[in-house]
Amino acid sequence: MFSSRRNNSSQRRAQKSRSKKLSLLDENIDRQIQAIHGAIAQKLLTSAELRLLARDKIEAKFKLGQLRYSEYLHWISTLDNFELTDTFILGFTEYSPQLRRWRRNTPFTGILTEEEREQALEQNALGKINSVVIGG
Repeated sequence: MFSSRRNNSSQRRAQKSRSKKLSLLDENIDRQIQAIHGAIAQKLLTSAELRLLARDKIEAKFKLGQLRYSEYLHWISTLDNFELTDTFILGFTEYSPQLRRWRRNTPFTGILTEEEREQALEQNALGKINSVVIGG
C-alpha cells in the first residue's frame, strides 16, 4: 500500500526533473518557431494574395476543428491588422506562453519556401559566433 505511494512520488520527481531538462530544448524550439513566424509576417506584409491564402488556411483549420476559437480570432484579427505593421508582426512573434502554444499549431504552413525558412533560422534563431577565444 505505502510502496505504491513512494513509487508515485519518485515518478513525479523524475518527471519534474525531465520537464526541467526539456524546457531548455522547448525554449530553443520556440525561438526557432518565433523566427519562422517573423519571416512569415514579413512575407505576408508584401502580398495581398498570400494574406488571402493564409486566411483560407485559418478558416479551413477552424472548420476542421484544428484551431480553437481563441486561436482563430487571434490569427484572423492579426491578418486584419496588416496595415499596422508593428501590431501585425507582434501578432506573429509575441513571446507569450499562449502564443508560443498557438505557433506550434500554426495555420501558416506553406507560406515560406524551404530556403526562406532556413534563412529565417540562420538570421534569427541559431546565433553566430564571430570570434572564438581559446585560453584566457
